[in-house]
Amino acid sequence: MKIAILAYSIDDNSGTSLAAIDNASLFRKAGNDVTLFTLIPDDDKNDPVSKSLPRPLFNLPLFKYPLMYLFAILPAPLHLPLIKRCLKPLAEYDMVIAYDYPLGWFGYYLKKKYPAIKYLCFFQGLQLPEMCEFWFEKLYVNLLVKYHYKTSVKNADNVIVESQFLKDYMKNSLSIESRVIQNPTYLFMDKKATGEGVRKKYQLNNDPVILYVDRLEEHKGIEILLDAFIEVRKKVCDAKLIIIGKCTMKYYLKRILARDDKSVIFIEYVPHKEIADYYAASSIFATCALCEEGLSHTIIEAQAFGKPVVAFDIPAHREIVKNMETGILVNDVENKNDFASALTELLTNPTKINTMGDNAALWAEKLGEKAINDFNSLLKEE
Repeated sequence: MKIAILAYSIDDNSGTSLAAIDNASLFRKAGNDVTLFTLIPDDDKNDPVSKSLPRPLFNLPLFKYPLMYLFAILPAPLHLPLIKRCLKPLAEYDMVIAYDYPLGWFGYYLKKKYPAIKYLCFFQGLQLPEMCEFWFEKLYVNLLVKYHYKTSVKNADNVIVESQFLKDYMKNSLSIESRVIQNPTYLFMDKKATGEGVRKKYQLNNDPVILYVDRLEEHKGIEILLDAFIEVRKKVCDAKLIIIGKCTMKYYLKRILARDDKSVIFIEYVPHKEIADYYAASSIFATCALCEEGLSHTIIEAQAFGKPVVAFDIPAHREIVKNMETGILVNDVENKNDFASALTELLTNPTKINTMGDNAALWAEKLGEKAINDFNSLLKEE
């Protein structure tokens, strides 16, 4: 089967892009002819299985702001002139898989013009109003969720989401039926990583290390994590916290960096091929996300490396963390003291860390096997 996968970019700092890249590899291993198309041109011109879509009307660089926002808010069918040139190279494929918004519009128009082509839309997550800080963001996101998401997938042959939480949200809020298949991106990571290089680079010695990997945004609860870590250090004085992730809001980055805690290591970017060493070097993984837009890949990645997870008990986390078996889910969301107690409970009990870590690795492997079987079944159906 000839499959075209549509992704925003091949930026390895994007969970959605990584899922598209890894699933392209997964589908190729199953014997399919797969090409990955991106909105943002790839610098590696020698990659025969990765191409950028033709620049739309007037060669507008849609991946640049504010033109990307202009593209995002235009109602159908005003999109059509902007993406018409991109449909022709996709028409020769049996199946087109669009990863997240706004790629769904390409699948939508392609399906209208070529009904025989199978169109699948993958939602790695949703921008939800509760994740926004400003009124104009909430206005934009409400428009995005209520109109664009719903319209761009209405002729899709299948809509795929990564969690039951997303499936329920899509059905209850958008009247969109979907099926749950998690992306096993962690199966492509280097399981032989030891973490020795990371510990040497940051002079960690044998210090217990808490790791966070994700974007630095307010709804991710970064300040709660930092406050909780202060309490942890009162009982585990040699503990270190590594925070890996980019922050798009300068005022917020300035605010969290102003704390100037020498036991906290901020790292803006780590190439995905090197992130395995950071998981291997850590003792436990922590995230204080207050709401989840879909499903946390980094939680599953940490578990795959045998690391117990501490997180707040929100719906999407319950699906991938087995409370008191592969980690600890803190019931009182936003309670920094309870979160600190959970971290301390693990850091002061190496036996519990090892037991939960072993359980976590087996659990992640089970999730991965199910995902591969689900993907293979999906392609056979189509």
